[in-house]
Amino acid sequence: MKDKISEITNYMREHTDREISVEELADRFGYSKFHFSREFKKLIGVTPNEYWGALKMERSLVELSRSSSILQGQLNTGYQSTGTFSSAFLKSTGFTPGQYQEEMKKLSLYKATKEFEQKEKSVITHYAFNKRNPATVQNKKLFVTCHMPEGFKGIIFVGLFLKPFSSQVPILGKALLKTNQCIIDRIPNGDYYPMACSIRSSMNPFSYFHLDKQLRDLHRTPLRFPLETDTEISFTLREILPTDPAISFSPIKLLINALKRKK
Repeated sequence: MKDKISEITNYMREHTDREISVEELADRFGYSKFHFSREFKKLIGVTPNEYWGALKMERSLVELSRSSSILQGQLNTGYQSTGTFSSAFLKSTGFTPGQYQEEMKKLSLYKATKEFEQKEKSVITHYAFNKRNPATVQNKKLFVTCHMPEGFKGIIFVGLFLKPFSSQVPILGKALLKTNQCIIDRIPNGDYYPMACSIRSSMNPFSYFHLDKQLRDLHRTPLRFPLETDTEISFTLREILPTDPAISFSPIKLLINALKRKK
């Protein structure tokens, strides 16, 4: 399947508006359901259903910012059940679909982000755990460098995830402004997949939420904490590849929440 995986994931990206079973997908590409699911997870790191769910959620962020109808946004991303769609959306983004659209109309997150962009060099941290727990302090540090295209202006987001895709918010996230480096030295012990994405500075409010076009990179091999030695990793952020994970949460919302907690 390795030689077909880009074709398969690209097909999935192009058909997030449909409900297609894993069995139907496997049959389309000439595999049994069992073999398809096993090889897909081996190559991508997650099951076909997990991957497709994240793709649908990433697209829903775009659909809801374009459409005045939540129902139409739901149907355009292949969800037949309003309850299932709302629950999945809330779990991924922290918003209900209605709240998300309201934020789009108010432009409050966009305005707060533009204010942040005017600041000097900054690294803002979002913790999805109790950072006061002494057990989260690491003796060895993780040094992260993000290589960006020449002339890039915007915000870089670095996160550590429990799986090799962003179906939920990272256990720890860093927002980097006017720097491409950060240090991670406070994280619960465990295995985490590092991922980075970026959002270019823009006068278009919706570009901050249309993450399906943003630069990204992923380490498909997890890091195990506590680290045995100080460790350096690097990302080379580039245009999205067919096999890249979807970004199905709002980095901007995490950034603004972290800024509010600092006040």
